[in-house]
This record gives sequence, structure tokens and C-alpha cells, in this order.
Amino acid sequence: TPAAAAPEDASLEPKIVVQLGHQSPVLAVRWVDEGRHLASLARDGSLVVWNVSSGAILDHAQVPLDPGLINPPPSEGKIDGPLRFHAFTDAPAAGTLSIAYAGVSESDAGPACPGAHHPGTRWCTYALDLATRVVRADPSLPVPASADDDASRHWPASPDGRLKPVANHADGRRGLFDPSDENIQFLEPTCTSRERCRYGVTLLSTDDSAAPLALTGEPRSYFLDADLSPDGLRLMRVEGLVNETQARVETLDLSSGSGDRSFTPERAYHHGQWLDSTRYLLGSYGYFATNDTEAALAGFPPALLVDPACAARGDCRTVESRWQMRPARDGGLVALGSLADGCYRGRPGGA
Repeated sequence: TPAAAAPEDASLEPKIVVQLGHQSPVLAVRWVDEGRHLASLARDGSLVVWNVSSGAILDHAQVPLDPGLINPPPSEGKIDGPLRFHAFTDAPAAGTLSIAYAGVSESDAGPACPGAHHPGTRWCTYALDLATRVVRADPSLPVPASADDDASRHWPASPDGRLKPVANHADGRRGLFDPSDENIQFLEPTCTSRERCRYGVTLLSTDDSAAPLALTGEPRSYFLDADLSPDGLRLMRVEGLVNETQARVETLDLSSGSGDRSFTPERAYHHGQWLDSTRYLLGSYGYFATNDTEAALAGFPPALLVDPACAARGDCRTVESRWQMRPARDGGLVALGSLADGCYRGRPGGA
């Protein structure tokens, strides 16, 4: 008799885990899975789960906060936002970590972190589920007490006491930039400013028996986005060219290893999503490096519906761009927009 079919295992489904680390300085870490993995939290609310032995990134997560509330852009001339990081600790529930922020005042905290705010206080708390890697607002979590030694609380040694984590930047250089230093030299091509740099964690041996291990992820290079087709057989990668004013899209057949010819639309495109096994939607966040080029002056790039034939001809159908465009079951698209003239939110922190 034929063997019974093995039950489907959801954990074996393919998943893209981009090996790009933090783009903001790491504030704290937590050891998980008995010290095999490390979770790091950055100033912009990004979380990365690392494999300690290999240095590979296992997953990413994000605290649902506008990063500008914690780390406003330098152009705003502010040192701090209305929220300040307080703690990254184990939560009461098993398999959960707690992230706490403190508002400058209760009036700051309430609007800044709705859903996570503790009424009548200046505290906001979030829970990271280590199984799903999802962060949700949770005002029921207790607020960790202040500690005299924040360094040891935010940067604890490994459970076996053999590894000590410290913050790094660029290609793994220990420490962070001094905010008061106006003469910093940025010598690495992948770290050209405080804002355009990669950040991570370096693990030091407490007894000097092993070389330091830098957890940084790969340099960002030109990579912008990637997506798997619904059948899991095709991979799409989006790269930004010429200061992200142009794009290049590559598709790869994972079963054969073959790829289609690169598609290079001559406008700014930043993200892609497969609609079916052959067609994908290509979207834009607009122009960030400059707004006085001929392409930028032509207006916000429309979304493109791309298939191999139109990509080869260069005449793919366009759709007026909206925020968070998603395919609908009937072949259409669902998206968000604004009724206010001139108002368009392209991504968190950008308008």
C-alpha cells in the first residue's frame, strides 16, 4: 500500500528573510531560546532576531510607532522626540518580550502611542511575541523599574556568562557616533552619514577565548525590496539606481535557477508584490534624493502592472499610485488614499 501523505508543516513554508540589519543605533538586547538567539532593539523601533552562532538574521519586527517620535530627523533641529526608550525586558508571559517607552509627560505619551499608553501615566508598553515575531500594543504589561546600571540591564551577558554584547556601527566597529562630534569621518562606502549607516551588535568573549563576532547584516547596497510569488517558485528583487531615481527589477525561477532579463523602468520604484505566478505590481515612494529632475517634475510615478511580455516591450500598464496597494480577489486592487488635496503618505515618517 502506498505510504500516507505527510501532513503539511507550516514551518517549512518558504519565507524571505532579508539579511539587512538596523539602520538606527541599537539601544538594548535580550537573549532568547536559551542563548542561541539574540533580539536587538534599535532607536527607530526596529527589531532583529539573530542566530548567535552563525550571525545570520532570522527575522525582523517593528514596534508600531512613528520613528520620528523617538528619533526625529536632524532637519527638525530636535535632540529628542516626545518619547524616550525605557526598557527591553522579559514579559510575564512565556515567549514574550516587553518594550517600554516613557513620555516626557502624560500629555505627550497619550497621543504618541495610542493603544499602548497606560492611562494617567507617561508610560507606553508593547509586547513582542517570539513565536510570530509580531509586536502589539499592550498597556497591561508592568513597567520595569529603573535600574542604577542601565548598561547591564540593556546589554546583559549571555545566559552562560561567556558573551558580552556591545553596540556597533558600519562594518562592525564597536561603539556609536558621538552626537557632539562635528568632524566625523565616514570612511566606509556603506556608511556615509549617521542616517545612512548600518548598526548592530558585537559579541565579545568575557574571557578573551574567542574573537569578537559582529552581528551587522549585509551592506544595503542597491537592494530595496523582495517578494515570493504565491506558489513559492519565483523570487523578485527590486534595486534602486542613481540615488533611487531609477529602478532595476530581477526575477528568478527558484526551481530551475534561471532568471528573466532585468526590467529597468526609468523612474523611481521601491517595492514589488506578486499578483500571481507571472505578474507583479511595482510601486513607488516618490523621490527622496532630489525633486528637480525631469522625472520628478513629471509627478509621482504611477504603479506598474508588470508581466514578462510587457517588460520586454517596455509598455507595461500603469495604475494611479496609492498607499499600501494590495491585490483583490477579483483581479482589482485595494489601496488607501487621502481626500485632502496635496496630502499623500507614502510610508511611516514620510509624506
